[in-house]
Amino acid sequence: MLLNLVDKHWSRERSLHHNNNFLSQAVQILSMMEDDISSREAEVRTLRQESDALNIQAATREEEHKSEVRNLSAQLETACSGVGKHKEKLRIVLEENVALQKRLIKLEGHYLKSRMKGSPITQIKEAQTEVEELRKEIEGLKVKVLEAEKVNGL
Repeated sequence: MLLNLVDKHWSRERSLHHNNNFLSQAVQILSMMEDDISSREAEVRTLRQESDALNIQAATREEEHKSEVRNLSAQLETACSGVGKHKEKLRIVLEENVALQKRLIKLEGHYLKSRMKGSPITQIKEAQTEVEELRKEIEGLKVKVLEAEKVNGL
């Protein structure tokens, strides 16, 4: 634009410094260019501010994500630890259950032997009472086993 203006007004005989028509048009062109540069600089500043804001937002989200991952990892570790503890409790309860069942079988055998031998009625009643107590204890352990299996299944 500016070069076209020079070509239009310069006749090589005299300087353009004294051509008021050229100078006023040149000032207008330069003023428009300056305005254009100013508006572009303002646009660049705005874009930089938006970029900075987005970078801050992205960093904040990344920190939140990292924090959430750490929190979930800690929860998972706690849950895994709890499962291990419940498995151990289940193993112990199952062992107790087996021991009590063996004891019950043994006592039932003693009861049957004593009954066959014609033992006194009091021994039979005591054995029956003990067998009944053991059955109740076994039922209680079965309930514990079911509860432990439910927890383990979670």
